[in-house]
Amino acid sequence: METSDAEDFAAILYAEPGALGLIANIVAALMIATENMLDLPFSTAAVTLSGVHLIVVGGFLQIVAGLLSYRRWDHLTATAFLVFGSLWTSVGISRVLTAQAPPDGEDAIREATLPGLVGFMAVAVVLCLCAVTVNFLLPPVLVAILLTLVFEAVGAWFAWGRRVAAAFELIIVLAGVYAVVVMMLKGVSQRYILPGFGNAPYDPLLMRTAGGPAPKNEKKKVTKYSEPMGMGFLGNVIPATVLAFYHLGFFSDFRPAVAMFVFSAVCQVLASFYSFLRHDFYHAIVFIIYAVFWNSRAVLQFLISSNFSEIMDSRVNFYGQWTLVALLLVTALLSASVNRVVFIFNVMFVVMAILSIDHIPVNVHDFTFGIASAIVAVLSLYTGMSALENSIAEKNVMYIGAEVIHSDKMSAAIGSLFGTLQTEKSGNTGSKREYDDDDYVDVKIVDTIIFISSAIALMSHSATEASNSIYPLAWIMVAGVFLHAYAARLAYAAGSLAKSYVAFLLAIYWLIWTAFMLYPNLALVLRGLSVGMLCLFTIAMVMTPTFASVWLPFSVMMELCVITQVVTVFDVNPRWMILVTSLLAGQYSLYAVELYRGRVVGVPTDTVYALAGSCKVPQSIEEIYRVKERPPEKPICLCLSNLDQLAEVNPPFSPLLWNFMRRCYPGGISCVVAKGDWLKNLGLGDSADKVGTQGSICIRVPDSSVLAYLVSLSGPIALTSANPSGGADSTHHDMVISSLGKKLAGVVCDGPSNELVASTVVNCMKIDEGVITYFRIGCTPQEVVDAHFEAAQAEIRSQSATLDMNEKLS
Repeated sequence: METSDAEDFAAILYAEPGALGLIANIVAALMIATENMLDLPFSTAAVTLSGVHLIVVGGFLQIVAGLLSYRRWDHLTATAFLVFGSLWTSVGISRVLTAQAPPDGEDAIREATLPGLVGFMAVAVVLCLCAVTVNFLLPPVLVAILLTLVFEAVGAWFAWGRRVAAAFELIIVLAGVYAVVVMMLKGVSQRYILPGFGNAPYDPLLMRTAGGPAPKNEKKKVTKYSEPMGMGFLGNVIPATVLAFYHLGFFSDFRPAVAMFVFSAVCQVLASFYSFLRHDFYHAIVFIIYAVFWNSRAVLQFLISSNFSEIMDSRVNFYGQWTLVALLLVTALLSASVNRVVFIFNVMFVVMAILSIDHIPVNVHDFTFGIASAIVAVLSLYTGMSALENSIAEKNVMYIGAEVIHSDKMSAAIGSLFGTLQTEKSGNTGSKREYDDDDYVDVKIVDTIIFISSAIALMSHSATEASNSIYPLAWIMVAGVFLHAYAARLAYAAGSLAKSYVAFLLAIYWLIWTAFMLYPNLALVLRGLSVGMLCLFTIAMVMTPTFASVWLPFSVMMELCVITQVVTVFDVNPRWMILVTSLLAGQYSLYAVELYRGRVVGVPTDTVYALAGSCKVPQSIEEIYRVKERPPEKPICLCLSNLDQLAEVNPPFSPLLWNFMRRCYPGGISCVVAKGDWLKNLGLGDSADKVGTQGSICIRVPDSSVLAYLVSLSGPIALTSANPSGGADSTHHDMVISSLGKKLAGVVCDGPSNELVASTVVNCMKIDEGVITYFRIGCTPQEVVDAHFEAAQAEIRSQSATLDMNEKLS
């Protein structure tokens, strides 16, 4: 948890980042205006230098300002800076390409960059509409930027358009200078001295809430980071627009258009990153999947335009894209618990992804994919604007609709398919538990992204022996190299250096494949690197048993893939070895995404029936609370198969406590003892904070061969009685099925229970002071427990007396 000092430091450090972003805009606009007022042509050096300045000043500095603005809960300014930072970067890259292109290639560059400018115009309109609820100065600046884009597009063919664009660029400069002065004075005086920023043309507080029901489960995450959802959905606009124009035949050379996909990479990757910082599992995953789709398509079209892919008929044998379609189907299903607008958008995104598959004949593929991309671009505008405007107003002023399926029903139906689609549990308000849940979500976001990226890259790579080997490269480069590098960064931020190491190695693994598939003659150079990769990944494989249970099989299968890489670069690869190993590892990666979920079962014990969840999957403990509707302040006990399992981790228990526990276990007595680091040695991991209370834990060792066998297979389990909270104990498996059956993954049926009530719970926290108390008198009478305690005390006293006598005699 951060201290108040850290928060104060951050508030000072990020005081007025808007000034930096506006200065970057001023310099970029002034540079372009100066060029537009001069006559063409310019020298190659001048155009190249102009492009580099736009990338560094207009792009990089403005993106930095956007990142800092997200620290100030400034939704619109942060989004605007990142949008226009990517705009100037794209324009700068296009200028560098123009400088290097032959004279007859300039028309192709203009045609390829025009669709991107159209997309930026549409996004600028959305930002203008949102700006009227923020202040008086931002709307005219954004309108000037919009008109600049319009006339810059006209100026690509007509000289007068450049002159008009220059006029609007000067307006941007003048308005920007005034805004910087206002911000700087405000930063010094801590108040607005000059007008323009203090209020808005249309106060969002006066805006009426949009009609229709709002999502019942919608809750604001109170963090120090702004909400990135609007930026993430707007990130679909430019790539969808460019691909729509391309596939509908408006331009043919895709290479210059690749620069426009900087927008998707910047907006959606950063939206995913800030969702991760806000512990928002769904948006952290969905935005990165969007980015993988768009940028994979861009890289593929770039390779085709660059004549890397000469055998076009082999496109129909490339089945790797279906993996991404499957993942998009899952995100569409999960979005049903967000709101109706997002659900409709994701359904259309899935339709577009299916129509993008290369198994469709080229003519039909171009038309259907182009039309679908255009529809997605339009839907992205509304979805992004509604998310952004609702964030600014802090209420639903634009219609988004209620969720199609409530999140609780969704979790019950699919068992939280991604493993950590966390729902806000009612009554779960303890700050300590919320902090633990956030840490848990962060780690699971990292794991899910690693498995998703591996699944996409592996399934794409498996097709190399059946298809043109260049075709899978796009997915290998984007999902394999970039996405694993991104996962390594998230793992480092989540505090898991081991997973960061594994993700980084996977990124290097795919980088080696990328180099080899592009230039097979590099095999000799790559041999040493691939052997080194095998050694390093073997070390990683040894570490994975300390992770969740799905990691070890995954690492073993990836080890086989690394071995395949080694024998391939040594030119001794048997035919179909890549196909077999990649398919195995890819299929398991998809399975691992499914396996990351908590399942709860009903089990018999030596007393009444109980609910059990594996401590190796912390979510299963959360699922027990949900299934049982148990208040979060009521702890759940830890169940072991035998007392030797506890003795192996050597907890710091006194001889008296050990003696007492050996008399009580196994049987219908549960002992509450002090928590400690010894719980980690039992393999509980993150579950250690989810069982028991903050300082104590109840240990149960039932005298049940069925339950002991289950625990020996799964490791320690969380255990509580199998009844709705406050209800009667279940004394038969029929009672468990009738009361909770629809919420459980299964019930172990064993007829009537051995007892009518649960175990007796003994408080042993002060046992060394000669005191035990009772939380609950259950099936074991108090007289029996007291007799065990007196016998344990007598034995310890006898042992102490014997030791004293031996010491005196010696």
